[in-house]
Amino acid sequence: MFLSCLFDSIVSPVFCCINFVIVIVINSLGSVIEEIIATRLVP
Repeated sequence: MFLSCLFDSIVSPVFCCINFVIVIVINSLGSVIEEIIATRLVP
């Protein structure tokens, strides 16, 4: 019981952090891709 509680208290914040990083990466990738498309399409 104690171990699972400890595990939970460690894993939850780490998971939250990873999720946050993934969202930021996807957002920045999206804007980069949009810029590339815009510069390619517009001469």
